[in-house]
Amino acid sequence: KRHQKQGVAGVASIRKFAPECAENAGEPPNCDTSLFQPETARYRPRMTNEETKQRLIGTWRLISTVSEDLATGEKSNTWGPNPQGYINYGRDGRMIVINTGDGRQKPSAAPTDKEAADLFRSCLAYAGRYTIDGNVVTHHVDISWNESWTGTQQIRIAAFKGNRVELSTKPTPDPVSGRMSVRTITWEKMSPETSL
Repeated sequence: KRHQKQGVAGVASIRKFAPECAENAGEPPNCDTSLFQPETARYRPRMTNEETKQRLIGTWRLISTVSEDLATGEKSNTWGPNPQGYINYGRDGRMIVINTGDGRQKPSAAPTDKEAADLFRSCLAYAGRYTIDGNVVTHHVDISWNESWTGTQQIRIAAFKGNRVELSTKPTPDPVSGRMSVRTITWEKMSPETSL
């Protein structure tokens, strides 16, 4: 009965937030309910692999990274109010990203242990192949700023909104705090003029 109630609640959520996807008992054509998260009222329509790739290709500027703590529900700006960063998706199937937190301080000529640790904790960078399955983009990391990420697969769920894209993680440990969370990283597409 418990599972039945959860199923009914899930269908009700889909009907409320995405009525066009409530047909056929929650299995409508051209909809991927695995990408619908009723607890946060997010619905992401299914895209073809080629559609997603064509929209991703290019360089994007970091706008924000919002982390939602799964234990408390609290939301915070992981990299502060004014983070910096870029991510690039190439036509050759490779990607590269670097993010830095707001308020980083320049170290001394020979950084102290604390300065080096602070710089490490306020940065994220990696590169590798990327593959696409509908709205799901997987980064296959073959080099990173943190060796614990090298060889891993970083999964992102893409939601395009105008010239921006939100890349959301599945529940994973936050790279800064280590707490289980979902991060939503918002990027803005750079035009050829702004990329110069």
